[in-house]
Order: sequence, then structure tokens, then C-alpha cells
Amino acid sequence: FEVPGQEQASSSLRLVDLLGRELLFLPLGQRTGAQTQSLDLSAYPAGIYNLQLQIGDRQVYRKIQLMD
Repeated sequence: FEVPGQEQASSSLRLVDLLGRELLFLPLGQRTGAQTQSLDLSAYPAGIYNLQLQIGDRQVYRKIQLMD
């Protein structure tokens, strides 16, 4: 993900199942510029999940599928 501009923005990452239950919350702190974050999702069963990235007041949603 990339935090636009030169200003720092608070960011966080959430993994939510299709029932809306939050399974993972990862505060990423204050960030600036391009960032890479690895996630180990091997503890979660196969299925479809929503990944929510919040950067300041902006949010990005992605649907991901975990496979066995």
C-alpha cells in the first residue's frame, strides 16, 4: 500500500470473515510512502475473507480467498 503525499497517516489492517467477525486487527502506526506488510494467514481455515486497509480517513477493501 502507499500513503499518498509526504504527510504521515495512521494505518491499520483488518481481516474480517463473511459474517462480519473481525479475526485480525493489525495496527500499522504512522506511515509515509510505499509500504509492504506480510501476513501469515495459515492459522485460518480455507474460505473467503475481506481484507480492510485503513490509511488516515481512507479505506480500501479487498476480498481474498484462502485455499488449503
